[in-house]
Amino acid sequence: MYGVRERYKWLDDQKELIILLYDLGFTVREISLFYGVSDSAIYPRLLEWKVKLRSSKKLKDIQINDYYGSCFEKILKKLLTIRRKRLAEARAKRKSKSKGH
Repeated sequence: MYGVRERYKWLDDQKELIILLYDLGFTVREISLFYGVSDSAIYPRLLEWKVKLRSSKKLKDIQINDYYGSCFEKILKKLLTIRRKRLAEARAKRKSKSKGH
């Protein structure tokens, strides 16, 4: 049986970026969507990493503000582009290694 920690161990390598996104005001949901995982893969890590969690009121204030919402959307799109590029590069490396063996 897989545990979340085993299945998504690679998320631990993303600690700095996950914390940065959260500190910038992204919700756990938005971060989990960025990484393509469930909220339950992100939330426990924030607790484990001793990140000070926001109250739900503060989250609502951030989400209501259209200016911040559009900024976050632009940042998220850029990060998704970077992530897709890195995944493509990793796939290409794996493919070239498998051809070499």
